[in-house]
Amino acid sequence: MRQLPSLKLNIAANFAGKSWSVLMSIAFVPLYIRAMGAENYGLVGIFLMLSSLANILDLGFSTTLNRELAQSRVNEFETSGLRNLLRTFELPYWCLGIGAASSLALASEVIAGRWLRPVGLTPSAVSTALQLMAVALAAQWPSGLYAGGLMGLERQVFLNIVLASFATARGIGSLVVLWWLSPTAEAFFIWQALVNGLQTLVLAIVLWRALPHCNGRPEFDLVLLHARWRYTAGLATIAILGAIMTQFDKLILSQLLTLDQFGYYSLAWLIANTLLYLVGPIGSAMFPRLARASSSSDHKLSVSLYHLACQAVSLIIIPVASIFFFFDHELLFIWTSNATLSALTAPVLSIMLIGTLLNAIVQIPFQMQFAAGETRLAVTINIVALILVVPITYFLTFRFGVIGAATGWVVLNLGYVIAAMPLVHRDALDGEAGNWFIFDVMRPLLACTAVTWAGVALMPELQMAGQLLYIAFVGVVGLCATTLTLPEIRNRIFYAFGEARRSHGS
Repeated sequence: MRQLPSLKLNIAANFAGKSWSVLMSIAFVPLYIRAMGAENYGLVGIFLMLSSLANILDLGFSTTLNRELAQSRVNEFETSGLRNLLRTFELPYWCLGIGAASSLALASEVIAGRWLRPVGLTPSAVSTALQLMAVALAAQWPSGLYAGGLMGLERQVFLNIVLASFATARGIGSLVVLWWLSPTAEAFFIWQALVNGLQTLVLAIVLWRALPHCNGRPEFDLVLLHARWRYTAGLATIAILGAIMTQFDKLILSQLLTLDQFGYYSLAWLIANTLLYLVGPIGSAMFPRLARASSSSDHKLSVSLYHLACQAVSLIIIPVASIFFFFDHELLFIWTSNATLSALTAPVLSIMLIGTLLNAIVQIPFQMQFAAGETRLAVTINIVALILVVPITYFLTFRFGVIGAATGWVVLNLGYVIAAMPLVHRDALDGEAGNWFIFDVMRPLLACTAVTWAGVALMPELQMAGQLLYIAFVGVVGLCATTLTLPEIRNRIFYAFGEARRSHGS
């Protein structure tokens, strides 16, 4: 049996890969907007929204596959069973993606003519862009299943190399296409479709080759699907409810705002959403380990891994969120060199960052439940949230526009922290809610916020380069303050330094 890579290596690989992918997705946005215009970028915002909504179609398959392949190292699972399991998940996954993309393509004229509000673009051009979006989504969609399988097998180093490589091709290639071939949304989506399709092909080949070989062809097996339907259905329900709640504001605004205005809102969401991208590397590395700890009923190990994961999230998320919250306008202007764009985006971004920070810190608690095979509580929580928060978001959006929509996002995630987290901890790790709230969340949040707020208050008049250096310095100090408040992280750092000194002394 292949030896597992270290947890540190997986987390480092996930961070490196995800950070690079995020950089490639946002670094060139100002150049995209300059090349194609705010209205065409509004269509890119629609594409990002549809990509998030497409998570509904995952139906829990990728997480279930991740968990099953992770536990296959603890529980006995025949080689043919693993390959049949992948084939059983693979066929409906492809069918759902192709069916959804075909539906979008068929409805493109109706959406372009009756829902979206183009100003300079013709409905025909918008319809063509929507059809190309459908192709790009269909090409990208199956990647999620294959990536989930590779995570479960802990081939995360190789997975991140692949994803980072294609993110580079996607980001730089789009810029080349827009600046030197055609500055249109159609050209942008054609390139996205080509890169997405190649990425899916590579991941599929790698995952199939990573599974142990056996005689005979893999088969679709309804028995395997039926044996896991409750867990998968629970994850599917959570994904559906989550997608509705996270994308509801954008669905409303895509009809209320012109495409260029929606482009500015999409930019704010893209930046705020990077916080969740930073959680992903930790969750991806920890989920297989949490699943195995749960499978072996090792409560002490589960608690240790859980708090380590939560504190790792706080270490990364809180300093980044604090810097972007307190220096939002300065960072936007440094990045875009566009005063109008910065002024329109900064107020919405500040509010979104609060909601996204809250959302990020509840990710690991929910993942702990999923790793244990429990989904019922999360389904109940999301149903209640849907009933309560969607009407609130609807009212706030229609009453206050983009500010109201962003505020609805804060209300949703504040409810998760205050009302849902005590229930989640009681169900998964009883007695750990207080430790999570005090040691994993509040102490680092208060320490980092105090440092960053002081940095804003003391900021001198500087030119752009000086501002960037000063903000970076404040961020480093905030990171140090956050680290000192996290016992699991702090103890590991001190232990590593002690080991290094002893090794050097010997």
